[in-house]
Amino acid sequence: MTDVAQPIRPIWGLTGFFFGVVAIALAMAIINGAFDMPAKSTATTIGEFAAEVRNSARAALSGEATAAPVVEQAMNWREIATLAVTVLAGIAAICGATGLYRHEARSLPLLAIGAGSAAVVMQFAMWLALLICGVLLIGRILTTMDGIIGFSVFDWFS
Repeated sequence: MTDVAQPIRPIWGLTGFFFGVVAIALAMAIINGAFDMPAKSTATTIGEFAAEVRNSARAALSGEATAAPVVEQAMNWREIATLAVTVLAGIAAICGATGLYRHEARSLPLLAIGAGSAAVVMQFAMWLALLICGVLLIGRILTTMDGIIGFSVFDWFS
């Protein structure tokens, strides 16, 4: 009778794959705004800003001390979820690497590493897209300053 080596069960790869899938799902929920606070209307925001400017101007003109700034909540659910995506993606990659080290079937550990990396890249790509859109918006505002206040910022450089 010959001894046949039993195949190693892909415990680490499967565990890492599940962590990676949860990290991707959480990153998608963050991108979709599931953890965002409900937004105030634009009119409410503008009204609060105008009232704050008026009160600050009155305090400055009368010589009074200005009110202390309002302290926001220390951590909200979006920040916790953002950190959780990074932690879950790291656990997925570590589990995938452990599965490769233990010579499990290569598919699940590689999928675990890929899913963890995809979750981190997804968050990075979201912030990169927001940064590019912000730069384009600021550039557009600066180029249209001519129509708003009579001169353009780019006139200074020509």
